[in-house]
Amino acid sequence: MGLLAVFCTNSINIHAGLNGLEVGQTVVIAFAILIHNIMQIGASSNPETKQAHAFSIYLVQPLLATSLALLSYNWYPSSVFVGDTYTYFAGMTMAVVGILGHYSETLLIFFLPQIINFLLSLPQLAGIIPCPRHRLPRFDPGTGLLTGTKDGTLVNVSLRIFGRRSEKSLCILLLILQGVGCCFCFFLRWILTGWYK
Repeated sequence: MGLLAVFCTNSINIHAGLNGLEVGQTVVIAFAILIHNIMQIGASSNPETKQAHAFSIYLVQPLLATSLALLSYNWYPSSVFVGDTYTYFAGMTMAVVGILGHYSETLLIFFLPQIINFLLSLPQLAGIIPCPRHRLPRFDPGTGLLTGTKDGTLVNVSLRIFGRRSEKSLCILLLILQGVGCCFCFFLRWILTGWYK
């Protein structure tokens, strides 16, 4: 559980660097958590399970509401920079919600893009490949587009796969990938119902 808390806290902070990405991914995951809790309350007849998911809802609702409000100021072009404080707070809140709601495996799958980002980053974080201080994409002032570098982040890999994009377009693409990851989690839970938990 401790490792999950550390991962959730740092993964939001590491998968960042674009206006709206940190808050946007929090909104998508928090919304998926809220839907998951509502579904589990409706599907369960166990009062303890219902209570755990209700408690999870009590914690995730304020996170979702405040993050939605913050997203309007943090969206491109951002007038508010959230920094490490928000990313650590959001990641830890979601970790606590998943741990106390007894669905840490589901929470981890909601973080699928962050897991991919971590795996892409691992060679640089382990020192196998040199790691620069900032691993952001290159900005071309002539076109206003971002170009992916060889650094191992999902932001850069997305630019290398899908081509050069504006910051706003790239953020939307990454949030769509986040939403697809959350939908995959719901699909996986549906398939594994009765086999696993």
